[in-house]
Parts: sequence; C-alpha cells; structure tokens
Amino acid sequence: ELKGYTADKAQIDKQTVNGDSKDLAFTVTYTKNAPTITPEQKKVNEIIHYQGAGNQTPADHAASVEFTRQVSTDAVTGEKTYGAWSA
Repeated sequence: ELKGYTADKAQIDKQTVNGDSKDLAFTVTYTKNAPTITPEQKKVNEIIHYQGAGNQTPADHAASVEFTRQVSTDAVTGEKTYGAWSA
C-alpha cells in the first residue's frame, strides 16, 4: 500500500507454482488520489467610531464579515494550496 495512491487491484489471484512453473508477471497500476478539499473560515470584526460632529455625532457602528476560502491538501505530500478569500 502506498500512501496517497489507490491500486487498480487489491490482490492477485492465487497461483500454484512448482519447480517447473514459468515466471509469472503481474502489473498493478497505482493512481494518485485526488486532493482533499476543505473550507477555511475567518471572521473579521470592525468598529467605526465617528467623531467631530458634536451632539450630532453618530453612534459607533459595529460590523462583522465572514471570509471563506478552499484549502486543497495533496494526498501524497500533504502540501496545502490555498484559494482566494471571499466574503
């Protein structure tokens, strides 16, 4: 078994061999597994503080934004590739 790969055959059929048997050859092909895709999220908070308008100065304004991006993890190396953040 190879980490991050899938074999096209889980096992080879049983063969009976003896001293007179010819050489046997089997081919097993390994295909690299697709990367694992997972979402990553981050929440950013902001407070806007207004000043300078005396008693007509607006109250503070609080807002939050949730950002998301996709993270792709290579099945063999574990290397991560990051997508762009979006809100």
